[in-house]
Parts: sequence; structure tokens; C-alpha cells
Amino acid sequence: WETQYSLALGLYETAASAHFSCPGRDQDLLMQRIESIFAHAKDFSDKFSAHCIWVKILSLTDLSRATEESLNALERLGEPLNLANVGYREACNELRRCKEQYQGVRTKDFSSTRRLGDVNKARAMKIMSSLLVYFHQSKYFEGVYVSCKMLRITMDGHCGESVMGLAAFAAALVNCLEGESMS
Repeated sequence: WETQYSLALGLYETAASAHFSCPGRDQDLLMQRIESIFAHAKDFSDKFSAHCIWVKILSLTDLSRATEESLNALERLGEPLNLANVGYREACNELRRCKEQYQGVRTKDFSSTRRLGDVNKARAMKIMSSLLVYFHQSKYFEGVYVSCKMLRITMDGHCGESVMGLAAFAAALVNCLEGESMS
């Protein structure tokens, strides 16, 4: 770590990813790799990949903590989400605002947007796509709010997670605003 920082970081990230992906993985060894990255990484940017794996592990046993850590990461990335008071009414209002703001935008408009160049926004989109999964079952309206945020970021540039955000937004329009005019 001291003399070959980039190499050590890359090797430990690859080892952590490989251990996480293996069925019947050695949980202790995986956590050792992640903890080593956390201990030696110079900043959050260098910890990001390991942080994502760690949060996925958390989500298997403690969804509320995984959610909390995801929200903390969004704050570090400069994309904070305050979901404390988000319920049905707030989610529907945010959906309406997005629907009005982007009314008339078509699929070709999304595909013609440039690639998302801001690394922190792309990382935030990755975290938000995980939050959509976490919220799908129990906190649906918070997920609706997250999908609106993802739509706004996508309008500035797209990334791989844009598809998930757009799909969640479209589903929310149907599920939450079904009775309203969808033109």
C-alpha cells in the first residue's frame, strides 16, 4: 500500500469483487479485503467500489442500515437526498413537477443526451439504483422520489443506471398518477 498504492487498491478491489461474486464465498476473507481498502484508501473516491460491495452485504441482513449508508454516500458525492418526510403526497407532487418539466421529451431525446461526465453524479446514480431496489417493497414512495432525482440527472447526461431510473419513473407515473391525464 505504501509503495504501490494504485496497484494495491486495484488488486484489493478486484479481490473483493471476485469474493463477493462467488457463490459460497468466504465472508471473513471478503470483509478483510473491504476493511483493508477502507483502512488504506486516501479518500472516498478510492473507497467507492468497496463501499458499494459493503452496502450490498449489509442489505442482505440490515436493509435500514444499508439505506442509511447509501444516503450518507450520496451526501459525500454531493447529491444529498432528504427522504425524511417523503410520503405519498410528496412523491406525487415531485412526479407532477417532473412530468410537467419534461413533458414532450421523447425517447430519442434521452438517447441523444451526452454521456454523464461527472464521475460523482455517475456514482450517485449507481447508489440511487440500489435504493430503488431497497425501497421497492417497503418504502415505495421514497423510491418514486429517487426516480425523479435520477430523471433530472439523466437529462444532464446518461449512464448505465439511467435506464433503471427512467423505468422506475415511468412505473411511478402509471402507479401514482394513473387517474390524471398522461399526455
